[in-house]
Amino acid sequence: MKMLPPASSAMPCGWDSWFAAEPDPLPPATVTKIAPGPEAEKKLVEAVGKLTRGSVIEFETGRFPLTAPVVIAASNFTLRGAGQDKSVLECGGFASPATGVTIQGSAVLVEGLGIENARGSALRIEGVGNVTVRGVRAEWGGEPRPANGPYGICASASKNILIEDCLAMGASGAGICVSQCENCIVRHNHAERCVGGIESENSSVIDIAGNTCSGNTAGILVLCLPGLALAKQLYEAVRAQGYGRKGTQALLLALEAISNIRRG
Repeated sequence: MKMLPPASSAMPCGWDSWFAAEPDPLPPATVTKIAPGPEAEKKLVEAVGKLTRGSVIEFETGRFPLTAPVVIAASNFTLRGAGQDKSVLECGGFASPATGVTIQGSAVLVEGLGIENARGSALRIEGVGNVTVRGVRAEWGGEPRPANGPYGICASASKNILIEDCLAMGASGAGICVSQCENCIVRHNHAERCVGGIESENSSVIDIAGNTCSGNTAGILVLCLPGLALAKQLYEAVRAQGYGRKGTQALLLALEAISNIRRG
């Protein structure tokens, strides 16, 4: 697999030509096709459990109501649909707030899917490397609400991430976020009706280019602050208690709770 130059190297023009965050070339892959219907979620769970190097899970055109989050720890596979408006994972039926789809393996391609109304984030990439997210739509319908998931597409503590041609709408936090990541490209995406459109948080060697943002509280945010990870933990804690829309005051409330301070 081709790799990016070291993070300490100067980044030449066209640096993404080194980027290869997709599964390695392999012999013809095992493709599991999932059609809409009452057995779709069961078949998805079975396919995830049987993933091997180079496997493909392919959603056909239609809507796929899910009752539980999808967590995939395998590496070197593809998860794809027929298009972000054609193959739609409906995540509003979860019993409790949870991320719709979580990727915990490396060398993964996710493309051509819609993920709607997740009770947590729509798509999350956690602690891995070489992942491409292309042509994915993460959306919460209607007017923005605090109950919407915090992130549309989020990569956390990961390396060599490419997010392109994606759409995020209605997130109660950031539409697209790379947090504590290294060597990432975020390009040609659109974020709308989110608190933050596109966010880079305590990350390094990040290329954010050719994106559009509209109707968000803030468009593109680049944050690199000491102690930001702690502040985020505090914020998420008070957000779970319904204080997420209080902004900086939410952090003060968290500190008060930790210190057992009660206002008179």
